[in-house]
Amino acid sequence: FKYFEDKTDEVRDPMGTLFPLWKFPPSSANRSVTALTWNPAYSDMLIIGYGL
Repeated sequence: FKYFEDKTDEVRDPMGTLFPLWKFPPSSANRSVTALTWNPAYSDMLIIGYGL
């Protein structure tokens, strides 16, 4: 589940391409991300905190 094989990589630059996996839309307008941390129990889960 962690990898995506893009068939067009065969004809592109050997570096490949990067696809966005998620969008993090803020729950309310005019809020900035003020904290980021990885979950210690689940190493593939990122926790994001929004400020006031």
